[in-house]
Amino acid sequence: MAESALSMLGNTFSIPALIRTIKDVIHHQPTTSIRIQAKTGEHWWLDFNEGQLLWAGGGHHRFRRWQRLLRQTCSDIQPSQVKLRETNTSDHWEYFALSMLVQRQQLGQDMASTIIEQTILEVLFDIFHSIDSLEQITQTTNNLSQFVQPRSNSSLFYRAGADLQVWQTTNLGHASPNLAPVIIDTLRLQQSTQPRTYQVLQQFLQGKHSLRELGPIMGHDLTTLGRILEGYIESDTIVLNPIDDLSAPYAALDLKAPFQVAKNLPLIVCIDDSTKISYLMEETLRTAGYRCISVQDSVQALVQIIRHKPQMIFLSSNMPIANGYEICKQVRRARAFSQTPIVILLDNDSFMERARAKSVGATTSMAKPITPSRVIDVVRRELAAVQKDLN
Repeated sequence: MAESALSMLGNTFSIPALIRTIKDVIHHQPTTSIRIQAKTGEHWWLDFNEGQLLWAGGGHHRFRRWQRLLRQTCSDIQPSQVKLRETNTSDHWEYFALSMLVQRQQLGQDMASTIIEQTILEVLFDIFHSIDSLEQITQTTNNLSQFVQPRSNSSLFYRAGADLQVWQTTNLGHASPNLAPVIIDTLRLQQSTQPRTYQVLQQFLQGKHSLRELGPIMGHDLTTLGRILEGYIESDTIVLNPIDDLSAPYAALDLKAPFQVAKNLPLIVCIDDSTKISYLMEETLRTAGYRCISVQDSVQALVQIIRHKPQMIFLSSNMPIANGYEICKQVRRARAFSQTPIVILLDNDSFMERARAKSVGATTSMAKPITPSRVIDVVRRELAAVQKDLN
């Protein structure tokens, strides 16, 4: 792959100057790959095809970004199950994975385009945010074929710049959204917040998720989340720490034994239209040694349950189109699931709702908001009961 240095960047380099440099490159060579490196060692790449920005990658959280955007866009697909046979696609693994999912009709073209567009916007955001530490731009040959493209291309640079400007209206504008908040003064936090707010912050701010990851979990856009946390960070109640990226998906393609072990772990399906609850269930169950599939579209609930044949099912009581009670009733009609533990997650923990859950065949019910400890307790109890009956 031919590579040539385009520019060594100084401390006075600006976002408009960077955009002009990129536009000048693609004017002379419309199909190309541009590599951008920061003094910190972080680097990104922008791939152009006939002058159109086709893909962007790199950054400290390349694979955290991939998993988050795939889950947000299509909760039925588990990122850990996406495998590619090709061994020479490491720089563009996510792009080829999306192309494969579209070709297999596991992912719609619109969904793939949405993921590509959001990936490009986040990469451009991170490049612009690091403008003062950028060190070098190089140009390489782009051999990326155009399988899928973003929904909109002409305004991506402008939109990423606008997103950065909005982020910088918060007092956290200097900080990267890839940092992870963690509570360092629990007593001060408890004294300065309402009990419900304290419970939520204590549950999620453990340094395990970046600000970008916490946004959809907590039901806020990035800027709103920044404004919620900025006061706590300024008072040193919460700090922002770096967090490592996830392992590369292609790094363990030949490790067949661990994959077979994972396949033998109990599988639990959670049907809930709440992104926050779905994410919490996945994190809780996988950490405890279970497999978990989240389905946020209640219309797809029965199809996914029949397809995956889980050992246990969680159903939200209140969802549009089909609620948990209706789905539970349908599941119990199938002989294969007559003994499968089913837990109804109740928005309203009343005697009537618990009785209704029992009447449609639920094994038990659990009131929201859920907590990891309660989820693990009920999973272990119900799966142990099933195993005891089998013995």
